[in-house]
Amino acid sequence: MRRFTANTRGRRRAIAITSVNVSVSAFFSLAALSHSALVNPAASAGMQDPAMIFGMYAAARSLSILVLTFAAILMRSLSGLIVLGALAGINQFSDAAIGLYRQDLPKTLGPLVLACLQFYALYVLEKASRQQD
Repeated sequence: MRRFTANTRGRRRAIAITSVNVSVSAFFSLAALSHSALVNPAASAGMQDPAMIFGMYAAARSLSILVLTFAAILMRSLSGLIVLGALAGINQFSDAAIGLYRQDLPKTLGPLVLACLQFYALYVLEKASRQQD
């Protein structure tokens, strides 16, 4: 496992972007879980709540990535952060594709911006990784 040594400005920025990315994803998953009636008004009428089930699946995905990302940061694992950052970026691109499919501009642009920032962060981390070799 490669560890990052010196904390350069670029690495700090990449770590911050990855941290924000996984935190935003976890926040929205928890919001969907805790406020499923806002996502699915039929749930408040006592009907089966598919939005709650969706929220559970989304929260399981995003919370595990959040925990593992912060563990990689605390362990100073450069390779772990690169892998988890790539996964978080792919998830954001997927969310942007869903927003595009639903023709919802904010739900397209928000994840798209986060995904682009995440892949910039990966570029910085990969560059740092090559410099350590």
